[in-house]
Amino acid sequence: MEEKRCTKCGEVKPVTEFYKDVRNRDGLRSWCKACRSVDHKAWCKVNPEKMSATTKAWRKANPEKTREWNTKRRALHAGAAGYATAEQRAARWDYYGGKCYICGKDAEAMDHVKPLDRGGGNFPANLRPICKRCNSVKGARWPYDFEQLTEKRYNAGQPGREERNCAS
Repeated sequence: MEEKRCTKCGEVKPVTEFYKDVRNRDGLRSWCKACRSVDHKAWCKVNPEKMSATTKAWRKANPEKTREWNTKRRALHAGAAGYATAEQRAARWDYYGGKCYICGKDAEAMDHVKPLDRGGGNFPANLRPICKRCNSVKGARWPYDFEQLTEKRYNAGQPGREERNCAS
C-alpha cells in the first residue's frame, strides 16, 4: 500500500502523509496530516485552557526535550547555524565536569561562548557550562570582552594594581 484516501478531504495521498496509528488495520490514521493539523488548530482555539494545561504537563514531564526545543527555537530565531542534541549537550557538560568554564563553581546553565546574536553557532563546540553569576555578568559578550570587563572591575580602586590591556 503506497497510497491512501483521506476520509476528511477525500484526496488520495501517499502513506507518508498520514500519521501512524496502531489501532487501525493499516497502521495509519484515517485523516491526512494536513486535515489533522487544521482540526488540531481549531481545537486549540476552542480549548485554550486544556491546551495550556496539556502543554504545561508535557513540559514538566519532559524538561530535557523542552530545554532542547527552546534552545533550537532561540538559535533559529537568531539565524544561528548548527544544532546540538541533548546527548551532545550532556557530553559537553560532562567534559567540563559540570563546572562553570569561567570561575570553576557548579554550573547551572549552558552558555553559547560566542553569543547567538553576535553570529555564534549552536554547534556543540560553542556550548559550555556556566554558573548563574558568570552568565548574568557575561551576558551577550564575547569571552574576550568579558575578561576585559572583569579585569576592570577587579582592578578598579585597588592601589598597586595596573589594568591589563589585552589589545596591546
